[in-house]
Amino acid sequence: MRIKLLSFLLILSVLLLGCQENKTVTNNSELYDLPTIPLEIAIVGKNPFQQVENINYKPIELTDLLEEKNKTYDALIVTREYFNQAATKAYQDYFSRIEYPVFFIGTEDILPGVFRDSRLTLNDVEFGKSGQYVSGFVRTNDRYQVWGLDLPENPTEKDKKLNIILRISKIVQIFNNGGYR
Repeated sequence: MRIKLLSFLLILSVLLLGCQENKTVTNNSELYDLPTIPLEIAIVGKNPFQQVENINYKPIELTDLLEEKNKTYDALIVTREYFNQAATKAYQDYFSRIEYPVFFIGTEDILPGVFRDSRLTLNDVEFGKSGQYVSGFVRTNDRYQVWGLDLPENPTEKDKKLNIILRISKIVQIFNNGGYR
């Protein structure tokens, strides 16, 4: 009887292991939907993204943000070459009150709180390259909604130039439709 039970359990285990779902993770843009509504995304720095249907990239300077404080976009993206300037007090004050999503590209080695907390400097928040490729946040009521987007291991140009903007645009669309609040 015991041998039959052990045999049954062994056969059942083999069958269950053999029937496990085989999941394949791919990095095709088909995994990420195109935006369904037109989005205006301001970019400080060189635009690293592909042109995407329903996304209008608007190149701006950081100084434009302070000069046109009432101007809003669906989202703002700041590239790494502007991090030193964006982490200064004037911009930290601006980002701490921003009412639309802002994303920072290339934040793998810093904590993104530096862009909204005037007590921090870039030197305070540097660490090894274990953070997210893209970090974003928006102030909603009395708190911050934050996002972190990683790249896959061994990222392709498509991951950096297309898939990441599609992921950002999905967040922006959800925010514009009242989500994350």
